[in-house]
Amino acid sequence: MDEQPNLTCIIITHGTDTMEETAFFLNLTHKVQTPIVMVGSMRSSNEISADGPANLINAVRVGISPEAIGKGVMVVLNDNISAARDLLKMNNRRVDAFPATERGFLGFVDPERVSFYRYPTNPHTVNSEFDVYSLNSLPLVDIIQDYAGIAPEVLSYFLKRPNQGLVISSFAGGRMSKGMSAINKLPEGYKPIVIASSIKSGRVMGTNPENSSIVIANDLPPNKARILLMLALTQTSDIATIQAYFQKY
Repeated sequence: MDEQPNLTCIIITHGTDTMEETAFFLNLTHKVQTPIVMVGSMRSSNEISADGPANLINAVRVGISPEAIGKGVMVVLNDNISAARDLLKMNNRRVDAFPATERGFLGFVDPERVSFYRYPTNPHTVNSEFDVYSLNSLPLVDIIQDYAGIAPEVLSYFLKRPNQGLVISSFAGGRMSKGMSAINKLPEGYKPIVIASSIKSGRVMGTNPENSSIVIANDLPPNKARILLMLALTQTSDIATIQAYFQKY
């Protein structure tokens, strides 16, 4: 996308089911300073107190605010301004379906003004090293959900698929069932296997084991870990470098 001096902001209306992924992807690949504000609704237009019109007006107010520049991709819902990286959908019906994470909202949209209180801390947009504008497709990455009693054959199937990487949605802080134990035996040169927590706002702590293909997702949930792994694979297949991306972004 070329810089357009007369373009104040970009407003994207989007369904809330996949808003987390789109917002995070754009946050890492949008290469200009023009603010992008994503907006959706939790109540459709045929329901009482539909929230779409108010959310859309608030998104425009945020986008044209001078303070929006440099904040990366933002999402405006329920009078709250969320950073794309931190966005988490926690409910499928309530208008406050996207509550603040531990990092907090970027700011709020009040009747009198738009108020920002913090900046995103991770690199984004013009400071991101991922460039997808010349690509026709992204590397294939699958997500597999771990569960108690999962058969080793399930993991084997995904390992044999023609993907370039795999994200495992693990228990809580990265613990996995016995059926996933084979990933600990994969050599370092194998495709990257990212371990992410299936718990919303969960974190997988520690470092990736030496001489293995395991990558630790830190606080990124599985769906966002998949986005970052796809982008990382456009740059490298080196496990240490990919782990560094997960530490950075």
